[in-house]
Parts: sequence; structure tokens; C-alpha cells
Amino acid sequence: MNRTPGFTIVELLVAIAILGIVLMSIGAILPGVAKLNQNSRQDQTVVLAGRAYFEQVRAELKNNFNSSISGVTVPGNNQNGLSCTTQESERLSTVTAGVKLSRTVTLRCTVSGRATTFTLTIANPDLGKS
Repeated sequence: MNRTPGFTIVELLVAIAILGIVLMSIGAILPGVAKLNQNSRQDQTVVLAGRAYFEQVRAELKNNFNSSISGVTVPGNNQNGLSCTTQESERLSTVTAGVKLSRTVTLRCTVSGRATTFTLTIANPDLGKS
């Protein structure tokens, strides 16, 4: 019997079946990867907005610890589904009336139903100075 070089029909069918299984596996993974990529992009947006906001707050409180930070805004708030709210509290001295020991700013951002909360506490830089 003369054999010519090449693949038999069975070998080709097996190779096509294996290729089909591999491609179906890749196709099943892609939606999960796309969702993970979208979540990572949203997380990055929230972190960058929080970082920029807290840098503004730090700069404001460094100049004047007792100043209001109500004018400081969250960059990108109410854009691309990003919604952030702020809350501020202060710790007062129990020894000296009216002296703020520290201020705490809480930033809560929500994007696509996922909430992230950041907290920044700043001590009064004037304490301990003579």
C-alpha cells in the first residue's frame, strides 16, 4: 500500500475538535475578563478622585487648620457614574475649651452600585508649638 504524506481525515477532525474546545474556553473567559477590567477602571477612578480630594483638604488645613473645607470639591464627582459625599468631624480638647485636636474627613464614593469609603484624620499642627 502506498502512503502519501499528509494528515488523515480522522487526524484533521481531532485537531478541529481540540481547536474548537480551546476557542470555546477562551470565549467563556472573555466576558469575565472584560468585567474585571471595567471594575478595575472604576476602582481607579474612585481612588484618583479620593486622592485628589484629600490633597486639596490637606493643603487647605495646612494653611489654616480651623478653616472650612466645604468649598473643597471632589474632582469628577457626578461624572461617569461617580457619586461622592463627604462628612467631617472634629475632636475637641477636654482641657482647653474650643481647641480642635484633630479633624476627620470621610469620603464615600459610589460607582455602579459599589461603594468605597476613605477616611483622613489630621492632627492640629499648632499643638505642641511654643
